[in-house]
Amino acid sequence: MLNDPKLKLLNDLVNNSTREEISWINGYLTGILKSGPGEVPANQTPAVVSQPAVVPGPPKKLTLAYGTETGNAKKLAGKLAATAKKKGINFKLTALDTYRFNELEKEQYFFVIISTQGEGEPPIPAKPFYDHVTEKQLQLSGMNYSVLALGDTSYPLYCKTGEEVDVAFEKHGARRVLEIQRCDVDYDSDAAAWFEKVMQLVSTETSDAEARATSNAEGKATMNVEGKVTMNGQDKATINSDGNATTAPAITDPSPVKPRPPAGKKYYQGKVLTNIILNDVGSD
Repeated sequence: MLNDPKLKLLNDLVNNSTREEISWINGYLTGILKSGPGEVPANQTPAVVSQPAVVPGPPKKLTLAYGTETGNAKKLAGKLAATAKKKGINFKLTALDTYRFNELEKEQYFFVIISTQGEGEPPIPAKPFYDHVTEKQLQLSGMNYSVLALGDTSYPLYCKTGEEVDVAFEKHGARRVLEIQRCDVDYDSDAAAWFEKVMQLVSTETSDAEARATSNAEGKATMNVEGKVTMNGQDKATINSDGNATTAPAITDPSPVKPRPPAGKKYYQGKVLTNIILNDVGSD
């Protein structure tokens, strides 16, 4: 717990800071805690520590993976990837039977097209991937995903494989960005509608990233070796060696700007100190 003076200083600092500034301070203090009490994080040099702005642009990694036994999922995935490319969205197209499992935790956007065979069985080429995601303990908290399940409604478990992959991803902490799309043998229209939503989602995420980049660029915070927190060139607070924070007074009335002198002939003000009489004629 903080004593009353420190609590007051903390409240003053928070109340005089924007959301972006508070986010930066949170990251800075987290770094101090990881380094140990009273220590400066090892990766910080005695210079200005700044918060980098997010670089706008499309998501770093878009993957469209397919698992197939008859070839339908592969054909569909290739067609959808080609459609996206024409709109300037590039997906990495990959088969689940050749997919490296250690790449899964690095995925940012992972979209899967997978079929179901017989009585709810996964495609034979994709079974190692299916076993990996349904039986292993994985950490997929950084992954966004959606599943397109192909099947045949003449079978009672016609989309079971896709459903189980969808549930497994969520169990491992991944974020479902679109609900699973179940498709019968006539899958073209349903698959096209699902993928249209995928492309809209990717475009929306890109716009949000650009907005965050603009916000971060406008709210750049720095801290120098003396512990002074600066936001957009204005002092916000000073963190002393004992960990206390002192907030800087708000700037409400900046100094007036002095007018520039007019160009051309210059005039000077003077004072007559004495008169000297020359030949009985007064001097002006």
